Amino acid sequence: MTSSMLPRGTFAVVRLALLLTILLCPMKRAEAHHSFGAFDQSKQSVVRGTVTLWQWTNPHVRITVKTAGAGQGQDWALEGWAPSLWRRQGWVRTSIKTGDQVAVYFHPNRDGTHGGSVTNVTGIDGQSLKYHPVSQ
Repeated sequence: MTSSMLPRGTFAVVRLALLLTILLCPMKRAEAHHSFGAFDQSKQSVVRGTVTLWQWTNPHVRITVKTAGAGQGQDWALEGWAPSLWRRQGWVRTSIKTGDQVAVYFHPNRDGTHGGSVTNVTGIDGQSLKYHPVSQ
């Protein structure tokens, strides 16, 4: 099919569709990744217990802690920033292991569920791993 056989204005429509695709694709990608708005940045909480899950994966590191003492048996699902950002603060994949006794400091979920955004993890040996992002 030659350009003379296409209806008038077809190229303008194709160019507009291409332009919109280029402009909107990055927005959809950013929209798909959630923000840390689910966490109450004005509050700091702590949970102490045993690490039952430690995932050093993108897009966020994840740690699950089973509480000890009062509220025993409750799992707390916590997450942090990307591993690359934690690495800049001195963390490595083996900084935490399943079975470790820890105190995890975090910004709690706004909805009150057992979870939040990790800011600091202290092991039974007293060694503390802190995360201080440049901006949140």
